[in-house]
Amino acid sequence: MSPNLYLPPMFSRFMRPISFLDMREYDRNAVWFGVPEESLMENAGKGAAEIIASEYDVKGKRILVVCGTGNNAGDGLVCARYLREMGADPVIFLLKGKVRSELSKLNLKRAREMGIHIYENVGLEELVRKSHIIIDALLGIGVSGNPKEPYRTAIELINNSGKPIISIDVPSGIGYEPCVKPDLTITFDSPKEGMEGNVKVVDIGIPEDARKYVGPGAFVRYPRLRKDTHKGDSGRIMIIGGGPYHGAPIMAGKAAYRAGSDLVYLTVPERVYPVVAGACDNFIVFSDGDDVIGDEALERFLELQEKMQAILVGPGIGRDERTKIALEYIVGSATVPLVLDADALHLVKPENLPENTVVTPHRVEFEALFGIRAPEDIEERREVVREMAEKHGVVILLKGPVDVISDGKKVTLNRTGVPRMAVGGTGDVLAGTVTSLIGRRMKPYDAARLGAFMVGHAGELAFQEKSYGMMATDVIENIHEVLKKFL
Repeated sequence: MSPNLYLPPMFSRFMRPISFLDMREYDRNAVWFGVPEESLMENAGKGAAEIIASEYDVKGKRILVVCGTGNNAGDGLVCARYLREMGADPVIFLLKGKVRSELSKLNLKRAREMGIHIYENVGLEELVRKSHIIIDALLGIGVSGNPKEPYRTAIELINNSGKPIISIDVPSGIGYEPCVKPDLTITFDSPKEGMEGNVKVVDIGIPEDARKYVGPGAFVRYPRLRKDTHKGDSGRIMIIGGGPYHGAPIMAGKAAYRAGSDLVYLTVPERVYPVVAGACDNFIVFSDGDDVIGDEALERFLELQEKMQAILVGPGIGRDERTKIALEYIVGSATVPLVLDADALHLVKPENLPENTVVTPHRVEFEALFGIRAPEDIEERREVVREMAEKHGVVILLKGPVDVISDGKKVTLNRTGVPRMAVGGTGDVLAGTVTSLIGRRMKPYDAARLGAFMVGHAGELAFQEKSYGMMATDVIENIHEVLKKFL
């Protein structure tokens, strides 16, 4: 069943529901792009109160706000304050006797200072019975799984109350059992997938840049480690490259480890094997062929690909005819996601690339691969990249002062980075990072977006220390700082 949806006129472009992950990403990006988190919560609670007052007679009415512990509770606390100013008699029930986030604590303090009655832990059944309207601010978009106690009992009490029920942002437990069954859902920024019934949307001030550009919000998609994680669970990847240039696969491999891969395999020609094998004790290196990637590397690929989660082809690979033939077979027989970079982009035809392939060209490589020049105007460039991604069924990460990433449906820009990242090797770092993220089982499009942000920001951190003496290896050594900062 589709929701009975109301959006303000300026929201016409957001009629398509978004996922909870999208919303969490946009929330976090908004703060990164300069919107105080306190403002987002204030706008959410105020907007919710205004809609409630427009839908119900709230003056003198007892309105029960049932709160969990997270930011969804904070939205409810702000809503209670504004309802009080509108003449309602709100009361707050803290299901677990406390709130966790600092913003929610601040708004709880403000509610107390206004003289709003606050109840904790016990007495919910009586409060439900004595109230005219119930506001559900128990669980937000960051929760998954069937609600456990005491949430389960609270949800059932709310559902069986016989009173008008209003959910803030999402009905608590949505998609699971039990779930609050609201008469009205007041959601923020955009409708969410899975919503039904009467849904109204509040503009909370998330800027367009939070959607247009990749930001730290993309880290909501970075897979966390489980307690029972074993070696290889976080990604086995293989890099096929080297020959004319041995530094490129080394940098790609080190970047992959720094981005979180468990095991990094490298297939390189015999001529550069000693250098590559000696560059990092963590590498698993195979020697295939004398001086270029060719038939033996293809055989190694066919032998190992089923053990890999992602494979990068291209760093330092050169354009030898034997390499071209091998690469044509690799592309034609791949069963795992591929990332193609550097000279590999000169050796393949885009119409032959399998699904889930990521290509990471700069401007010249883009023209060589697709036969079309990337426009200088960023909006025109966005559309050309999207069209090529859609036409060939691949993910494109077009590198530049502003990176353009598209899967043919969505387009994201990335503006992290510094001009000094034009130094040799940073493209290999990016390709290794994107491959690592795919190996950690991120979707190729999300891996490309996050990889661009991570490497760009690592370059910014490196430049702060090294200035114009920065090298690609300095970018690698700051990838872990980006993970520490945003995870």
